[in-house]
Amino acid sequence: GGRKVRIDQVDMAVSRPEDWRFCAECNHAQRIDTGDETTACPACNSIGWCDDGQKFRLMKLQQVFANAPDRESRIRDDQDDRKPRFFQRQVMVSIKEEDHAGAWHVDDERLPFGFEYLKRATFRDVNFGEPADQGASSMIAGYEAVRPGFHLCAKCGMVQFPKKEPVHALSCTSRKKGAKQVMEECVYLYREFESEALRLLLPMTDVGTEKQLNSFVAALQLGLKARFGGSVDHLRTTVYSDPVPGSALRKQYLVIFDSVPGGTGYLKQLVTPHAEEERIPLFEVLEMAKERVEACACWDDPKRDGCYRCLYA
Repeated sequence: GGRKVRIDQVDMAVSRPEDWRFCAECNHAQRIDTGDETTACPACNSIGWCDDGQKFRLMKLQQVFANAPDRESRIRDDQDDRKPRFFQRQVMVSIKEEDHAGAWHVDDERLPFGFEYLKRATFRDVNFGEPADQGASSMIAGYEAVRPGFHLCAKCGMVQFPKKEPVHALSCTSRKKGAKQVMEECVYLYREFESEALRLLLPMTDVGTEKQLNSFVAALQLGLKARFGGSVDHLRTTVYSDPVPGSALRKQYLVIFDSVPGGTGYLKQLVTPHAEEERIPLFEVLEMAKERVEACACWDDPKRDGCYRCLYA
């Protein structure tokens, strides 16, 4: 709308801080406000589950505000100086035993590839704040990083910045002279929803680098567009790993999920065999992608590193 604003306040009337515990090894997480009795991770039995370092403060992201003077928020027609800001986001996938609804795998020990349909899975998208090089690091789902989180006024929800004077909403009682400053010093923001999903087990030897993985995801999106004859932007992907019991190895998974809560039925179509044959449509998606890539003119370029006719960048 021709304006530049910064979200700087969380509505504390609809979102309250929650106490959570995250597993250091797998994607499991659960609220511990009402009780914290388990000594090992309920999902993978990791004994590090009960460490104090795995407890975090979270807030469900439901309503936020951007406070800015009208004049300062306007962007002139001859200038657009918006700069992108990056945040550490991690999608946690939680699956219950009763929601597994059929799986297929390649019957070859040398090729660990398979997929399964999930009737329902919980997707928890957590924002851990802007990237930082300094500070205490934490391990969540096999990924170690410095997660600074967000500093908020516990009363009005205004975002605070280290080494700067506290800021508050006009109606906040902390604005009064001599008032005690009550802050939430490290809060992570999250959204969550349930939807249907497809989980693919990836061959670790073949899809081991970020570049290869991104190419595979792009090819999969290409095949989905070809299979459904148009845009499938509501089908998203995320990658996660789970520990292999008794080993230092981790299983790598690519999850295709429907961003529409509850699902639209698209993913179920991909694992429902055609009436006249037992062929599963997901294999058609992979074959269509392979054919489109192999038929693209970029194959004639020995230095190809991206192509807008097939896999984009």
